[in-house]
Amino acid sequence: MRSLGLELHKDVLDELPANAKVILAATCVQRHSEVYRAFARCSNLRRSADFGRILDSIWRDASSEQLSREQLAQMQERALKLVPGQARTGVYDANAEMAALSLAYCVGTRISGKTSDLLYAARQAFVSIWTFLVNPIGRTPQIDMTSPGAVAQFESHQLVQAEHARQERDLSDVRRMLDERRAAEKIVNYLEERSKAEERSLLPIDALPHDTPSE
Repeated sequence: MRSLGLELHKDVLDELPANAKVILAATCVQRHSEVYRAFARCSNLRRSADFGRILDSIWRDASSEQLSREQLAQMQERALKLVPGQARTGVYDANAEMAALSLAYCVGTRISGKTSDLLYAARQAFVSIWTFLVNPIGRTPQIDMTSPGAVAQFESHQLVQAEHARQERDLSDVRRMLDERRAAEKIVNYLEERSKAEERSLLPIDALPHDTPSE
């Protein structure tokens, strides 16, 4: 898989302030939120609330940077615990794993300020889409992963191109707002609201099987 989205702009990202990197990582995680909620419903788990609480804390901290290193380390540990364990249902599991890893990398971006953590968070979106497209559970895979042209087919798929465009757009908007000297809170509010509106855009959740709310 070639570099996509934010991965194409490492040099640009290296020049951004640390909180801008966190904001970009959070946008990628936010689009995973509905995926994780679907996993929790299918698995009869109550974990999705913790996923949202951790992400909300990161959004708020991107404006104020009030969380201590100890608090952030605890949050990252909680995020990693959201990764599905060995007892898996087979539905949404891999996508939920990518969501939880993206969240952990997002927290890691806040801890380290490193572009590499941001890029790991962003890449999970494309890995999640790949998993969806080759997943044979309950339906015919859209891509035969054993086909010689599987990677090219994946990279040109509309879901991949849409997420690629969203990540490019988010970076462009963050850079523009920084140039305009917008306050961190205004940048956070704008990107958070938009990425929340796109939660069902990463994957067509309705197309995946066995999505029934737990009682």
